[in-house]
Amino acid sequence: MSSFFGCFARGFEKSVSGGSCKPTGLAGLLAMLLICAGGLQSAAAATMDATLIEDTYLQSPQDVNYSSEAVLKFRTFRSVWRNPLIQFDLPALPSGQRVVGAELILTSAQAVSGVGGTPDIEVLATTTPIDLSSATYVTTDPALHTGGEPGVSALLWTNAWSDFSTESVIPGADFSSGQIVVYADNDGADGMLKFVRDSISGTNPVTVNFGLGFVSREGEGGTTSAGWDIHSGESAGNAPILRITTEAIPEPSGISLALFAGLLLPRSRQLRSTYS
Repeated sequence: MSSFFGCFARGFEKSVSGGSCKPTGLAGLLAMLLICAGGLQSAAAATMDATLIEDTYLQSPQDVNYSSEAVLKFRTFRSVWRNPLIQFDLPALPSGQRVVGAELILTSAQAVSGVGGTPDIEVLATTTPIDLSSATYVTTDPALHTGGEPGVSALLWTNAWSDFSTESVIPGADFSSGQIVVYADNDGADGMLKFVRDSISGTNPVTVNFGLGFVSREGEGGTTSAGWDIHSGESAGNAPILRITTEAIPEPSGISLALFAGLLLPRSRQLRSTYS
């Protein structure tokens, strides 16, 4: 009798035939609840794609809008530069979820021209409103594309963009046609992930714009071309994607259960000592 009660006070029940203990009682229930809570939280991780609204590219010194083009062009060559702009609506963040990862997924529309692949590609973002369906180099707010060094993508040198220069850089490479290029940010430093976290809302979609550009001139001294094209939203199945990973915020109840279990166990030991 005394050994059976001691077993029960520890949150277990003694098996009649085998003399062993199995979970029961309040402490056992708490243990099982903690296990279940942990399983539910890990299973709540999910991904959701932002809605692509529009994309285009700016080309100096043209007064032309390219939002209906099937490709978005990169170039930084002498006095000509091209910068893709991509606009998304961030979805409303579900209640009880937090953002833990962000991926920008691009599909190459051509093999890179020139020798040595593209320069590194910087990923910038802003919540500044831009009408990409009509934006051109001439009509776009000059703050979005003026200043900088000759022959280098002008987007990289203005204060209108959130500059992730130490974080959000796609390494240059000899990209092949059809190659999927993924920039993923999961570390929470001052980069694309932080921008998404700071911008997303729990109630309404939020419009954000991404600007892409080579971080240096194409080729040595800007004398050779290594331009690159990616598929735009006009290209079915190959459009740019902004993918967001979320997970459940840990519930305080799990912490409370753990604390309660910690308070219960000393009492269980006292009861066992009394009745054994």
